[in-house]
Amino acid sequence: MYIKLDITEKGGIFHRRSQDVVMKALTDAMYKVTSFLSMEVKERTPVGYRGNRGSGLKQRIYGKPIFKGKALVKGIVSHTSKYGDVIELGRRAGKKMPPVGSLLDWIVFKFAGVDMAEAMDIEWAVRRNIGKFGFPGKFMFKEAYTDNESKIFKIFDEAGFNISKEMGELTSIAGVSSDVGGRP
Repeated sequence: MYIKLDITEKGGIFHRRSQDVVMKALTDAMYKVTSFLSMEVKERTPVGYRGNRGSGLKQRIYGKPIFKGKALVKGIVSHTSKYGDVIELGRRAGKKMPPVGSLLDWIVFKFAGVDMAEAMDIEWAVRRNIGKFGFPGKFMFKEAYTDNESKIFKIFDEAGFNISKEMGELTSIAGVSSDVGGRP
């Protein structure tokens, strides 16, 4: 007696396009993840004196896949603001004061109607306070990731499923022969 099984080839793995299938699925997933995370970070980012317009920190946050190094696809969510890291991590007490003039625009916005001389006095007091006491970080990048880690993994799990689906399976096991008999 013998059992006869037939396996037919189907899908990307048998047609030497598996690397393209994997790269496309992972790149698509990385675009989704970096876009999603950059929006999550922006939602957690405090709004400065420019509000939601201008060149404030919120407008300088971006996410994108990058194709360098040993990994197939990497992604980054970052910012191009000189104050982004300070807002994220905060500032320790006892450090030197922020630079002169760095808070003037914010002071004029927060304390509407003050003249420049008064704004400079207020700025000096705020700068001194920041230098002396510091301030806590907002951790918008860290929290965006930790609060959404399961969603991120779900996107990549879906990419794995899509890779598997696109590559195809060993789709046809023709079946068990009902032949009963001797050796083939």
